[in-house]
Amino acid sequence: MGYKVKWVEDNLGVTRKALRVFEKAGLMPENKGGQYRDCDDDDIDHIWMIRVLQGMGYSIKEICDMVADDGFDFDTSISQKVEQLEEKKVELDGDTYVQKMMELTTSAQNDND
Repeated sequence: MGYKVKWVEDNLGVTRKALRVFEKAGLMPENKGGQYRDCDDDDIDHIWMIRVLQGMGYSIKEICDMVADDGFDFDTSISQKVEQLEEKKVELDGDTYVQKMMELTTSAQNDND
């Protein structure tokens, strides 16, 4: 079954522009001849995998490196990415705490004025 780009946009949330980025990066076959793209089931699986990895914080370059490396250790990479995301969460939680304290301090000062 062929899927039109409109279907990909509506159902996967992947824009035409994103598909072109995937093509340019070598993650998708190029659309030859400027014809309308038809995606097959394998393309849909591939697009979905790219979006999931992006959602986990992988850049297009990192995804390209994964695809290019036959010996890529996906489990180790995922574990490292989870650790990085946890560290980022702790950092953001700290920033949020500082911001809330500043807001409370400013609010208390304004109440005293």
